[in-house]
Amino acid sequence: YTNPKNVFWEICMSSIAGFFYSHAPNCTKDTIEETLDLMMQKQKRRGPDGIRTWCFERGAIGYGDLACGHIPDGSIHEPLPYCVSFGSKSYSMVYDGDPLGIVELIPDLTLRHPQYPNDFWTHCSQETILMLAYATYGPDFIGKLKGSFALVLWDAQLQKAFLFRDPLGLRPLYYGVYNDTLIFASHPDAILAHPLSSKHITTEGLNEIFSMGPAHSQDKTPYECMKQVKAGAYVCFSNGSVNSFAYHHFSPEITTDSYEEIIEKLRDLFHASVARSAMGTTTPACLLSGGLDSSIVCALLCKSKKPKTYSFDFLGSERHFKANTFQPSLDAPYVHQMVASLETEHTTLMCSNQELVDTLSSSVDAHGFPAMGDIDSSLLYFCQKLCTQSPIVVTGECSDELFCGYPWYHKPEMMHATTFPWTMNTTPRKELLRDSVVSQLHMDEYIENEYKTALLELPPEATEHQKLMFLTMRYFMQTLVDRTDCCAAACSMDARVPFASVELAEYLFQIPYELKTKNGEVKHLLREISRGLLPETVRTRKKSPYPKTYDPGYEAMLASQLHHIITQKDSPLLEYVDPSKIYAFFNRTSDYGNPWYGQLMAGPQLMAYYIQINYWLH
Repeated sequence: YTNPKNVFWEICMSSIAGFFYSHAPNCTKDTIEETLDLMMQKQKRRGPDGIRTWCFERGAIGYGDLACGHIPDGSIHEPLPYCVSFGSKSYSMVYDGDPLGIVELIPDLTLRHPQYPNDFWTHCSQETILMLAYATYGPDFIGKLKGSFALVLWDAQLQKAFLFRDPLGLRPLYYGVYNDTLIFASHPDAILAHPLSSKHITTEGLNEIFSMGPAHSQDKTPYECMKQVKAGAYVCFSNGSVNSFAYHHFSPEITTDSYEEIIEKLRDLFHASVARSAMGTTTPACLLSGGLDSSIVCALLCKSKKPKTYSFDFLGSERHFKANTFQPSLDAPYVHQMVASLETEHTTLMCSNQELVDTLSSSVDAHGFPAMGDIDSSLLYFCQKLCTQSPIVVTGECSDELFCGYPWYHKPEMMHATTFPWTMNTTPRKELLRDSVVSQLHMDEYIENEYKTALLELPPEATEHQKLMFLTMRYFMQTLVDRTDCCAAACSMDARVPFASVELAEYLFQIPYELKTKNGEVKHLLREISRGLLPETVRTRKKSPYPKTYDPGYEAMLASQLHHIITQKDSPLLEYVDPSKIYAFFNRTSDYGNPWYGQLMAGPQLMAYYIQINYWLH
């Protein structure tokens, strides 16, 4: 175990990896250790400050520290991986993140285990409580937890492994079964470092890239044998096979709270989540766009901390910006208002066209798959600049999903769509592909099947709005959560998202749509709980998403790079795209305001996405 700073840190972002054999392996302990080390090195940026590994007769577990905040007083933690025995039964565990609700387990555990004296509970670590909870309740113990976590547990007596993921999917957890061996990790590349793994891609994997991408199905990846643990679910591995079980469900029961009670409860839940996001540091970095979401987060942090604020922009944005339905205004004027109001130490980070293009491939490396083109690479670039200032960054992501900020919560044709409303028109996805590829993939059918399968997770009494909110959280929000997590992890930072609170999500899921959009106001409830905390011009600002560049010079650079790709005979992208269609695409008039995915990904982002696909295929 190496931890040069020799101190325990607040449980936050870290890397986990390992594998479990269904039978005694035909290899030496040295080989097992070398394999685990290879896996951990592939995701070292996620946990660079100390690696601990544990190998045993049926597998190995690894944990990488990210030292970025002191543990709060009174909180007792064990080093991970953690192994413990209760009587003759032994268990091992490792996790990434911050599981909440552990202390609340103690009263019932005390009653069920009178053999333990009072001082046992007084000096008991959180990890011991978690293990005892599993020993007491079985895998159902996970339903008693909140927070953000990816947790892996090995039951030595039952010879079973369990992989648990938090209810909102805030921490990544990939896995695959290869030759009766379960391999898991925080990053896909760590799994691929194991010699048993495979990079084989089927038609389903191609659909994940070309039909669903940059989103993804809840439990799939482009690789045939590699999957993700679903948000709010766990996987059990036994005798060489896996089964998945959902443990978290959103209740469709509509709250009977009054309007005033709803405002008060939302205020309490959100304030508590913001306070939690700043634990372990006195000067967190806070992303500030001048929009409602980031501004209220910064304003609340300023009540107890001294955050440094950061905004992002692109060189030449004032000259090239084109207002449209999805992005009506520039951020800069509103950022200046908030900085003046909060009196924070502020820095504006700028990105050039060349830097944006150069980071496209690094963005793929950060995810392990093609991502959101320059919408992703720009965030990665800014994180690369930001990480030298602070290892903890607090963002305003995930507000629009919960408080109904997106257009599909308000436009009738999107609200009542019978498909994912952020990608209603699949024509742009098909127009650059070879006709044979389009015929092979059956893209519309693939999307429709995923859409219908997802809705089966909800009870029949769920309202139309609840179905839309569920899909948005499970797919669109998951894509943005992955983006934030991967970009931060690639720079050894911990990104904290106070809006992504399961308590907040559960309560908002039960609030009638009419109250969320009272008086026809977008994000009405959030604007109400922000009264008195923000300048009115910011509190009532029309929604404007994450910034992107409108510089035609950037589009020209993308076209040049994509042209180079399709003129190289060994470019793997040529197997899927039709060069003549791409040339026709180059000659069309640009449309920056009509996205093919979400709110931002228009023509230039389509080229950026295909450049990323080519890099990934290589």
